[in-house]
Amino acid sequence: MKVLQLNRKSLFIIAASVLIIALAGVGIVSFERVYEKTRLNRQLAATQSRLDGVRLELLAAKQTELEEQLSQATAQFESVRAPFSESARSTTTISTFLEIAKTHGLEVTEIKSPSPVAEKLGESTFWVVPLTARVKGDTPHLVSFLFELNNSLETAVIKSMTTIGDNSAEIELVVYTSRGD
Repeated sequence: MKVLQLNRKSLFIIAASVLIIALAGVGIVSFERVYEKTRLNRQLAATQSRLDGVRLELLAAKQTELEEQLSQATAQFESVRAPFSESARSTTTISTFLEIAKTHGLEVTEIKSPSPVAEKLGESTFWVVPLTARVKGDTPHLVSFLFELNNSLETAVIKSMTTIGDNSAEIELVVYTSRGD
């Protein structure tokens, strides 16, 4: 067997060639990696941009939907709140009514009040709360009761009083309050 004898120069050239080939292979692999990373980063940026656009569209649509729901809820709240606040005011009127009746020695046997209704008077709209009450007592006490009631209720008007039997009367009142529109 013959052994190849290489001199130093040949060995150096072979080693340098192997090293250059290895470095070239590593360079090519690194270049492909950098190229692939750049390509993937561009795809990621494009995808994120589209995703942000979709998110913004969804959020804008959701905002519009929520604003519409808020508007509807506000309108419903206002339509429900107004009669309740007027019912509270009519409750004050009822309390005053009962207190004056008690002062005049009258017995209130019944009070009815349907839901308030809106009524336009001139340029203004008011809530109108009708009240109907039955009271028992002596006629002079009923008359003095009506005078005091008429003077005490600032936003109420006595529409009528009808006598029922000897010592009873039915009184119809209307309470007016500002609607606040």
